This record gives sequence, C-alpha cells and structure tokens, in this order.
Amino acid sequence: MDDELLSVPRDWPKAFAMFRAQIIAPLVDPLSTPEEKRQWRRFVTSREHVFPDGKARRIAERTLRSWVAAYRQAGWAGLERRKAPGNGPRKLNPEIIARAVQLKRQEPRRSVPHILRIIEAERGEPLDITAGALWRHLAKAGLGARGAAPPAGLRRWEANGPNQLWQGDVKHGPYLPDPLRPDRMRKTYLIAFLDDYSRCIMHAEWFWAEDVYALEIVFQKALLRKGKPCRVY
Repeated sequence: MDDELLSVPRDWPKAFAMFRAQIIAPLVDPLSTPEEKRQWRRFVTSREHVFPDGKARRIAERTLRSWVAAYRQAGWAGLERRKAPGNGPRKLNPEIIARAVQLKRQEPRRSVPHILRIIEAERGEPLDITAGALWRHLAKAGLGARGAAPPAGLRRWEANGPNQLWQGDVKHGPYLPDPLRPDRMRKTYLIAFLDDYSRCIMHAEWFWAEDVYALEIVFQKALLRKGKPCRVY
C-alpha cells in the first residue's frame, strides 16, 4: 500500500500541507465507510512514512486525529505547517496551562486528553502537546490525581473524532415577560447541539417553546456553521 502515497518533495509549495492532506483524505471523505476508515487508520499508524523533509517516521493515532480536527476546523489552512519558536522544542504556553488548570478545577473528572481536546476546539487548531507534559503541570497545581471512577456497571464513552456524533439537549430557563403580552410571564428554553468528541457547542439559542420547530432552527444553523455530522442523538 506504500505506493498509494504520493511522494511530496520538500521544495514543493505547501509540501507539508499536501502530505497531511493525502494522509487524512480517506478519513474526511463523506463517501468512505466506517470500515474503510478503520483500515486506513491501521495502515497509516502501523508503518513509517517518508515526510517532505526526507525523514521516515511513524504517525501516531493522536497526531492523525489532530490533523483531521485541524482540517475540519480551518480547512487547508489548518494543515499548513506551524513553525516552532526558535530552534528548540515547542514548549507549553502559560496561557494553555492556565486554561487547563481552570478546566480541571471546573470538572475534576476530566481526563488530560479530554482537556487537550477542549482547548484545541476553543483555539481552532491542533496542539503539539503530549498528555504527559500537561499532566506534570496539573500535578504541580495539585490537580494530578485521577477523577472519581464511574459507578459500577457504567463506563465512559465518547465518539472517535469531531463531527462523528452530535448530541442535542434542552435546558429550562427563567420566566420572562411575553413580548406580545408584557403582563404575562413565559418560560424560556435553551436548545443546543454539542459535538460529543470535542464538547464544542455547534449552535445554541433561546426559545419560548420546546418544540420541533425550535429544534429544527437550531439544527439548521448548526449545519451551516459546522458542517454535517455523521450521526445525531
């Protein structure tokens, strides 16, 4: 299967973006079946590939997911190579560390990979940060302990990547004056669709009623903003 990959010379314009694009192409193709995507993931992650810089190395599953997420967030621009500052290795940004600490304190059960995915979704770009490196900073802040395990008989589950599964939900809001009858108070409802993998809010909006009409409006706007999901719950 090695012959299926195009050799991208380093001096080509956007060489690294072209290389990443061909690696993830079957994974973002809406016509690819789940089985075809699984086989392609196994092919990509099970062997070394020659990068445009001439070096042969493996592509980790997390790296592959980050490329797919970057493409879905920013298209071609998300695949372009990011230059690390200076000649040394990329270091954690204090702003990212502070946000990670905040997310962990808000919900101690969040895992480090989950926190990384939330930050990636918020920033709209993949992060070249290992879970172990971020965990060490969380441990220094006294947040390195594992969260409480789920009750017996239950287990955590999440989708395999962005736009694999959206979940719709409704939150009952406060009573507000009716615009048509100011003397009457009406209950409000917040309807939202969230991406199961990144926890990113696809779209959310307040309504006066919890009905199919309101649900359709939110879903349509989510489609226009974020594209089409594989499944909706």
